[in-house]
Amino acid sequence: MIKIPAKRLWIVPLDCCGLLLHAIQALAGDSYMVVEGEFEPSCFQEIEKLIALKITSETPRESRGSRAISAFSLTPEVALPLSQNVFREAELKNNFEAIQIVRKGVVQFISGDYFHPECVSVGSDISSSLLADWVQLGLTSGPLRRKMSSN
Repeated sequence: MIKIPAKRLWIVPLDCCGLLLHAIQALAGDSYMVVEGEFEPSCFQEIEKLIALKITSETPRESRGSRAISAFSLTPEVALPLSQNVFREAELKNNFEAIQIVRKGVVQFISGDYFHPECVSVGSDISSSLLADWVQLGLTSGPLRRKMSSN
């Protein structure tokens, strides 16, 4: 079961691709990624070939109307190919409705509504020093507030 952390930091993305790439790098390892949106699941085929990524029944791919959902293990080797081949700025804001990175059953990064400025948050696995680095790099304007989740 996936849990949304009770305490999470809401951040305003300034560079969506850069922010996602850094989140992937920070959380890669014991985690997986779920993406939802209006994209062709085949856009992940090149990634599958490059890094032997396997999208299997354990990480299902399904279609809900015009939206597709893909889920896959997030390894350190995935970050660069994803950013170069799948997650580019225009496509993030136009095609990917929601992106979650889940570690040990807890959502540690979430972007909703096509990276809407009020719909991006991080969990406790993203440290305050890492957030400060992201601000310095111009990826985010920093944390807005702590919000209690009803989940």
